[in-house]
Amino acid sequence: MKPRILYVVHSLPIAGTELLVYQLALANKKKYEVAICCLDGKGPLAKYLEAEKIPVFEMLRQPGRDWGIVKRMSHLIDTFSPDIIHAHQYTPFFYSALAKSRRAKLVFTEHGRHYPDVVGIKRKIFNQWAQFRAHSITAVCEFSKQRIHTKEWIWARKTDVIYNGVSVKPVQTLQSEKLRKELNISKKSTVIGFVGRLHSIKNPELLFNAFSTLVSKFPKLHLLYIGDGELREKLEKQVKKKKLNKKVTFVGSKYPVDPYYVTMDLLVLPSESEGASVTLLEAMAAKVPVIASNVGGNAEFVENKVTGRIFRSTDKKHLIRLISKFLNKPEKYNQYAINAYKDVKEKYNQDKMFKEYRELYEELV
Repeated sequence: MKPRILYVVHSLPIAGTELLVYQLALANKKKYEVAICCLDGKGPLAKYLEAEKIPVFEMLRQPGRDWGIVKRMSHLIDTFSPDIIHAHQYTPFFYSALAKSRRAKLVFTEHGRHYPDVVGIKRKIFNQWAQFRAHSITAVCEFSKQRIHTKEWIWARKTDVIYNGVSVKPVQTLQSEKLRKELNISKKSTVIGFVGRLHSIKNPELLFNAFSTLVSKFPKLHLLYIGDGELREKLEKQVKKKKLNKKVTFVGSKYPVDPYYVTMDLLVLPSESEGASVTLLEAMAAKVPVIASNVGGNAEFVENKVTGRIFRSTDKKHLIRLISKFLNKPEKYNQYAINAYKDVKEKYNQDKMFKEYRELYEELV
């Protein structure tokens, strides 16, 4: 009988943390019996997992602290009987620590942080008990490790870093022209891409404001948004108001997103908060030049003026200057992209990440 792993997440939208869990589940299903526990609803990735015969359970959490979910999770844990419970992000860890059986080994992986990152004293006190319920604590970058130490009072010496990793494949340049045609983007356009939720924390408006300033000087510019969220309607109205409908394309959430990177000449990550951005790593793996805000773990992955450029978060003028430099001297940024590709291939590839998690699981079982 194979050992069992229960992954615990908020839900399964098409987003960084959830895609990592999705990939881990698929990568480990031959050696382990795996299942997913969603605190909330299932989300769009669930159907892909279920198609692979990986069960997905939803706990349908109620607003606020839902103490009833502890009982529902305990029942699931008793029924599925996992050897390992792997909780991704803090709230899944909170409920897993309360619900876990004596037999199961608990792993907590911290990803990004809420913004603003404020933690109450009661939670910090709870963490003094909860961290001893965990048999292993990991973080996806040094930034996340330090944050759970300073903000959550979880001992840094108990925490290991396993960096996020992405698939590194040959770049399919021939797809670019085909996709651009489908998206009604001229092959002569210079495409600036955004990939992520259209949410204030990802700051897609800052990029649009910078773009709308630049497009009069650089008329071949085109802005491509891949993702969905609460700000989409507002952004579409701004695009219409500035009469830029032919210059801005919204394609919604896409999975897999990899093919769309080849349509981009530059990726901008303007987030106000990040952990270890999968989008950033995917763009680097596709040899797309990147400009990222100086938040979270971004500076761990992007060495300024070596593998990309870093700008001051929320500073529109700084972002405009960096995009202008790219437009005037793209060859320099293309060299950054080559350097970044080598970096991802060596340090942040998916196989390396899978290997490190497997070694962790093997130690526990």
